[in-house]
Amino acid sequence: MTDAPQDKKNPVRMGFERENLALNTKQFILAYTTRKTDAAFSRIADLADIEKNNLALDIRRQFDFDAKMEQVTQKDRIRP
Repeated sequence: MTDAPQDKKNPVRMGFERENLALNTKQFILAYTTRKTDAAFSRIADLADIEKNNLALDIRRQFDFDAKMEQVTQKDRIRP
């Protein structure tokens, strides 16, 4: 999600970006999540509910790797 479209006048897009990569093998599980938010990003209220749920789940997984989406409550979601 971005605040502005990328074009010739605005080559840098300010916004919010989330990437998630997971690798499961018989010997180990590797999960990598990265989030980037530009300091000028101002559209957190415009995120879809699923995006807010994913952010809350990312936070839960920092403390409980096995956390599931069903455990995310309304209270966990980000509020503007």
